[in-house]
Order: sequence, then C-alpha cells, then structure tokens
Amino acid sequence: MKAAVIHAFGDIPGYETFPNPVLEQGDTLIEVRAVVLENFDRMMLF
Repeated sequence: MKAAVIHAFGDIPGYETFPNPVLEQGDTLIEVRAVVLENFDRMMLF
C-alpha cells in the first residue's frame, strides 16, 4: 500500500510503501482509490 507521508512540519509530502494492514476481528478494510487535497488542506500541511 502506498501513502503520502510528511515526516516534519513544512516538509514536502513523499510517497512511501507500507505493508498491507492485517485485519483483526471486528475490523473493516476500506479501499481508497483516490483522494484530493484542496488548497485549504495544503495550507494546513505547510
């Protein structure tokens, strides 16, 4: 699974690969194919 990751405040997001989550009883896996960062979201990150 890939994720956009910010390691410190003000850093540019980088894409990293993580292992797929292991589900436990009662968990639900949701597949997200795409997301959008709006200008407001980007202002909160930087």
